[in-house]
Amino acid sequence: MKNLLPIFLFLTSLGYAQDWSTDTYQYGELYEGFIVLQDGEKIHGHIKYQNRVKMQDEIVFYRDKDVAGTKKRYYPKDLVEYQVGDKYYHCLSNYGSKVGFSPKAVLVRNDGCLMTYVYYERSSEYNKLVQGNEEESDEFGDRKYPETLLIRERGSEEIYKVEEMQEEFDKLMSKLVRSNKELSNRIKQKVSGYTYDRFDHIVEEFNNECSK
Repeated sequence: MKNLLPIFLFLTSLGYAQDWSTDTYQYGELYEGFIVLQDGEKIHGHIKYQNRVKMQDEIVFYRDKDVAGTKKRYYPKDLVEYQVGDKYYHCLSNYGSKVGFSPKAVLVRNDGCLMTYVYYERSSEYNKLVQGNEEESDEFGDRKYPETLLIRERGSEEIYKVEEMQEEFDKLMSKLVRSNKELSNRIKQKVSGYTYDRFDHIVEEFNNECSK
């Protein structure tokens, strides 16, 4: 995995927005953001807003949104991280697969001692889906682009797909939080509130405690 620059050095876990409503962001529009190149250079500018999958695969970046000549395309292999609007991405060479693949950008969900990410794929019925009359744009997007949740320890190259942890959740999650022995034991013992269905709660509790 590429080394991630310590841009965010807050003492508590950070949660990032995942607002996909077209009331907030419009496809094709440019929004303020930044990119971090492989050599560590951070460049501020504007990024074209695209759908959930497209923004993982390529970035259309303008150093100056009013000058067409400053437009340049970047791909996850070119970058360490980037942000557009309220969406912050890390570029990873490993995102939970057991086989090799090219780098992918993943959306940061929580930034703390335990990092959680989301990446999106097109639904197998993508071309057949129709937005319901009372369905909000972001709800329709959830159906078109199902998400996969990932977790890793900060500084570790080992990444887990959360849905694949369910069968051995007590074993795997207790390992991830092993520095907090009390919390780890609750998970091992499958105490109520410390099971797979309370994943987000466990991550939040661990991150809040590990920062103290």
